[in-house]
Amino acid sequence: MKANKLTAIIASVLFISFLINGFLYREVQKQEHHLDVVRQVTSENIERITRHSIRQMDLLLESESPESLIRLQWSLDELASTFQQWVMLNEREDQPNERLQEGLEGIEALRNVIVNHLDRQYRNQKEQLSYYDKEMLEALHDQLQRFLMIYHNIEGQLDQLIDPNSSDGGLGQLSEQIQEIAVLYRHSATPNHHPEYMKIEECIEIAWDMMSFLEPVEIVPEQETVFIRNGIHVYRMILRQEDDKESRIEIDAQNGRVRGFQTLMASPGEVHLTMEEALEIALLHIDYEGEFNKEVYFQPVNGNTEEPFYAFLFAPLSDEVEIISDAYRVQVSAVDGRLLQLQNGYCRTQVPTTPVVITRQDIRKRWTSELGMMTYNGLSVVRSFDTRYAPKLVHSFRVTKSGQRTMVYFDVMNGNLIHESIHIYDPILS
Repeated sequence: MKANKLTAIIASVLFISFLINGFLYREVQKQEHHLDVVRQVTSENIERITRHSIRQMDLLLESESPESLIRLQWSLDELASTFQQWVMLNEREDQPNERLQEGLEGIEALRNVIVNHLDRQYRNQKEQLSYYDKEMLEALHDQLQRFLMIYHNIEGQLDQLIDPNSSDGGLGQLSEQIQEIAVLYRHSATPNHHPEYMKIEECIEIAWDMMSFLEPVEIVPEQETVFIRNGIHVYRMILRQEDDKESRIEIDAQNGRVRGFQTLMASPGEVHLTMEEALEIALLHIDYEGEFNKEVYFQPVNGNTEEPFYAFLFAPLSDEVEIISDAYRVQVSAVDGRLLQLQNGYCRTQVPTTPVVITRQDIRKRWTSELGMMTYNGLSVVRSFDTRYAPKLVHSFRVTKSGQRTMVYFDVMNGNLIHESIHIYDPILS
C-alpha cells in the first residue's frame, strides 16, 4: 500500500512537472516568436526611416526651408533611436556586438551634426544654407545611400559580425567616414576639408626642441593622423622622461606651434609655491611679448585632484580689446613648480575692424531675463564654430549659469550669442 502510494505521488509530481515544463516551453516559444517579430519590424523600420531621411535631405537641399530641416531632424532622431533598438535586439549582454556598436556611433554622429551643429549655422545665417552646409549634406546623403546597401548585406548575418575576422560589409568604414565628415564640418577652420599639413617628422623635431627643458628620452606619435579640435589641427605625441613620467604634447600641423601640453602623472604633496612664484614660472612658458590680462585660479587637493596647482589665463590685449581666442592657459604645480598643462588655440589674431552696431545696453535689455545679472567685461575677439573660426568682435559678459561662473560673448553686429565658456579665473591685480 505504501509502495503504491509513493508511486502515485511520484507519478503525480512527474505529471505536474511535465505540464509545467510544457507550459514554460510554449511560453518561451511564444516569447521567441514575439522577439523575432519585433526584430523584423525594427529591421523594416530602419530601411523605411533611412529612405525617408534621404528624401528629407533632398528636400532641404532644394528648399532650404525651416520645415524641411525640422522634418530631417525628426527623421534622424528616429533613425538613431531605432538603430539603437536594433543593436540591443541583436546582441547578448554577455557578448556585445562591437561591429554594430561602431555602426551606431556613426549614425549618432550623423544625427548630432544635423540636429545640433547644422541647426546652429542655419539659425546664424538667417535660415539659409551656406556652401559649406550644402557640401556637408551632400556628403552625408551619399553615406546614407551607402548605409542602405551595407544594411541589406549584413541584415541576415548579424551573428557572424561577432567574429572580428568576418566581414562587416563595410559598416565600420562607413561609420568612420561619417564621423570624419562630422568632425571636419564641426571642428575644421576649413569646413569639410583637411588643409595642407606639415610632415609628422617635422613636428616631432619641433617637439624635441621646444620641450628640451624636460630632458625627454623619447617622443613618439600618439596617433599618425591629425587630431582636430575647435578649428586647430594638431599632431599628438607622448613625451617620456628618464623617471618614466609621461606627458602629452600637441604640435600645430599647419605651422608647428605648441598648442597643448599636459602631464599624465601627478606628484602629490604639500603646497610650497606662492601664487607670485607660480606666476613667474608660468610666464616662462608663453611666447607673447605684448600686453595681456592676467587671471588666476588655485586648485587645492580634492577628490578629483591629487596635486594642488595654480591655473593662469593670459589673454593678449590690443587697444584694450581682449583677444580671448589667443589666450594661453597654463597650469603650474603648487608642489614643485612643474609645468602641468599648457593650452593655446590661436596666435597673432588681428582685431576685426567691425563697427559696433549693437551696444552693451542692447545686449542687457535682450538677455538679462534669461541670463540674470550680467557683468560687462569689455570688447573681445573670439573664434568659434559659430564664426567658422574666423575672428569676431564681441561684447563679453560674466554671468552665472547653472551655478557656474560663465563668460558669454555677443556679436557686436547682430547681438547673437556666438560663444560661451565656463570661467573659473579671478583677475590678478597688479
